[in-house]
Amino acid sequence: MTVYRPFRLAYWMFGVWLLMSVVFWAAAERGVMIPTDRKILKAGPPASCSQEKSFNWTKCGQLQSEYSVFNPFLYSLDLIVPIVGLQQSKDWTPMIVEK
Repeated sequence: MTVYRPFRLAYWMFGVWLLMSVVFWAAAERGVMIPTDRKILKAGPPASCSQEKSFNWTKCGQLQSEYSVFNPFLYSLDLIVPIVGLQQSKDWTPMIVEK
């Protein structure tokens, strides 16, 4: 006899969502997440935020008043459930470093 567990997928999805939220939170804390808007990137960090040795886009208060605030939980949910459209994956992306 086969036992169906319809919520099993939901549990796995919830676990993956939490795990990836923690991963994206850690990435944001290390300054890996950057805005996708080329105008903002080309202009560089605002003067009030660029005083730090290693600049972190997600912690810049001046940018947050002009641009959407990065939220790792919403970013992860936006990637897992693309139908929702939370705009996080359109506004933020991990930085790519070319060597």
